[in-house]
Amino acid sequence: MIGGASPTGDFQNQRLFDSFSPGITNYSTPKRYVIGASLGFRFCSQFSMEVNGLYHPLGYTFAGIEPDGSLNSVSPATVVTWEFPILAKYRFAFSGVNPFIEAGPSFRSTGNLNSADPSHFGFTAGVGVETHLRSIAIAPVVRYTRWAPSQRFAVAMVADQVEFLVGFSSSPRSSWHPLGGRVSVGAVAART
Repeated sequence: MIGGASPTGDFQNQRLFDSFSPGITNYSTPKRYVIGASLGFRFCSQFSMEVNGLYHPLGYTFAGIEPDGSLNSVSPATVVTWEFPILAKYRFAFSGVNPFIEAGPSFRSTGNLNSADPSHFGFTAGVGVETHLRSIAIAPVVRYTRWAPSQRFAVAMVADQVEFLVGFSSSPRSSWHPLGGRVSVGAVAART
């Protein structure tokens, strides 16, 4: 399991003008949570691969601007996304703690677009530290993702995303290893 928060918004704040009214505005109202599952494969004690499947709804609000500057027809909009970062992770060996770096491509599927069209490709990098409390591994990490630009005529996304996460995992409690002793499966959840 992994959880955390993000200081970044999902969408860029925009004010658009047209010939019939003072304009419209879009502003970011992020949902700030991520939840999903994780699959890891450890090649050796220092090097591993991790794939996450993350449900991450994005949010913005659309409103008309009245002549006096007040907002009219305020409509929140949610864009459903599934993110799939594929990360290579390298752990540095120290006594008691293992700092690590991770990096790799991220892919994103989208639905319920609400005039947005988030990009489907990005690159993720992170830095963190892993320590153990009995059989539980605790790994706080800072992740940065740079998404490719969104479609030109859609509500503009914020391409740079930062997340502060803490991951929790445990070693298998059974000697049965159908996929080998180096494969792990876990849950992922975050608040961004």
